[in-house]
Amino acid sequence: MPPRIDRTPLGRIDDQEETGRGHAPPGLSYPAQGHGTAQRPDHGPNRAPDRGPDLSPDDDPTPPPDRGAVVLLHGFMGAPWTMRAMGRALRAQGFRPFCPWYESWAAPFDTIVARVAAALEKRGIGHAGPVHFVGHSMGGLIARSVVERLQPAGMGHMVMIGTPNGGSELADFCTGQRLLRPLLGRAGPALVTQRRLPALDGLDLPTYPVGVIAGDSPLPTPLRVMPHPHDGKVSVASTHLAGEADHVTLPVSHAIMPFSPAVQRQTAHFLTDGRFLR
Repeated sequence: MPPRIDRTPLGRIDDQEETGRGHAPPGLSYPAQGHGTAQRPDHGPNRAPDRGPDLSPDDDPTPPPDRGAVVLLHGFMGAPWTMRAMGRALRAQGFRPFCPWYESWAAPFDTIVARVAAALEKRGIGHAGPVHFVGHSMGGLIARSVVERLQPAGMGHMVMIGTPNGGSELADFCTGQRLLRPLLGRAGPALVTQRRLPALDGLDLPTYPVGVIAGDSPLPTPLRVMPHPHDGKVSVASTHLAGEADHVTLPVSHAIMPFSPAVQRQTAHFLTDGRFLR
């Protein structure tokens, strides 16, 4: 079997994962290995079957083609390690993952977008060759705003995973509770359903293919503030985006999404083909 070839200056995640030693290049962080969730039978017209190519073909002697860079953006109160399983899956398909960290609680939305955009420009991502984006939850909102700001010449596809494009009903609930309101930090205006945020409200419809993955299997909670179906934090209805190229609902909860093999398969398929598996 020929050796795996690293074709990118964005850095490898393999050494970091296997040995736990070394340091990622500046601005690079990689998430910890996650676990998928058990799948249940499909229901509804938008549910996709749990099928597709194996994303870890270690026994395949043919290296995958270079499909370009993919920017992975974690969600609110998250960290790059939450996207590590997704990064491994996409690297196995020929993508080169780059996962910048951003301060999601203490920084205003506009500041987050500016910092992420600066990190991409510093590495020249999007100046040459295709660049794709994958955003979990709030990361999808940031991805869309960053693309609007940078207008990358090599813009490819974008996948939003559990992204509250229409806002989160749970964020609405927290905003209305004096003791819970501080939990949202300075990101609150970007997460509520009745938001007035020019950085988001003023965005043009996407001119590139956007695929949206929603979940409908929330973890047990005593709160009853979410309209069904939902993933525990975002309703399926709120994940829809005007101008989306495709939308699919999977039996996963909000926090588990980036670790789910089914979500990883659908993400890789959309980044490659511009549509989800059916």
